[in-house]
Amino acid sequence: MHKRLLLHQRRSCLERRLHAAERKRKAELERRISKAHDEETKGREIAFIQTLEAEQKQHSILTKHEESRARLDELAAERRRRLEEKLGREEAAKTLEAEQKQHSILTKHEESRARLDELAAERRRRLEEKLGREEAAKQEESERRHQESLREISRKAFEMSVLTHTGEESFAAAGIEPYPIQKWCRACQVKEAFNLLHLVDAPSELLDPQAAAEQERLRIRRRRARKLRQRMNQRAAQFSKELEQLKSTIPESPNRSQ
Repeated sequence: MHKRLLLHQRRSCLERRLHAAERKRKAELERRISKAHDEETKGREIAFIQTLEAEQKQHSILTKHEESRARLDELAAERRRRLEEKLGREEAAKTLEAEQKQHSILTKHEESRARLDELAAERRRRLEEKLGREEAAKQEESERRHQESLREISRKAFEMSVLTHTGEESFAAAGIEPYPIQKWCRACQVKEAFNLLHLVDAPSELLDPQAAAEQERLRIRRRRARKLRQRMNQRAAQFSKELEQLKSTIPESPNRSQ
């Protein structure tokens, strides 16, 4: 727009100069014609007229040349503008494609990270369930062995119990009847046995050796289970820490904050 204005001003200036020169030429021509009296004067006037016409043609050629150059400059500027717009669109398309690829990569990383979290949670849950089942099985097995031990002790005590003697020198096994007060055998160190010779009232502070041993085994198993649970928690914490380190290495999406 500025170049067009300059071109218009230059053209107006040239036109004014040409009009002024034309007026001067005509005035000078009229003056010289009026004063021309001989052929020599006429020849000089003709030469002057030809010179003025040549100058006028030269000015016209220069004006056209300047107009052509201004037009070429405008066309070159338009081509540059279109080329810059095209390059800008291509650069924007490349940038958009790169952002889409980065977003796709980040989305895949986030999906993988969520899958790892799910797998870790599932692994912890299964491990806890397995430990719970093992602990319950151990407790059931311990209870079963304890009950079997008590039944075996009762059976042996019954077999070794004192037989009642009748008048016909016959023997009959004494029936098993519960004592009103819990009894304790001083010989075999067993509660609720049926050897009446050695049975006395059991002291309140007395502990059954079988029950004490079973309680000790249960205590040891609980301690082992507690240590195993601690190791499991430590491994889970270590796994969570490694997972967080893996998450920190994954770049954040620029659109995530939006």
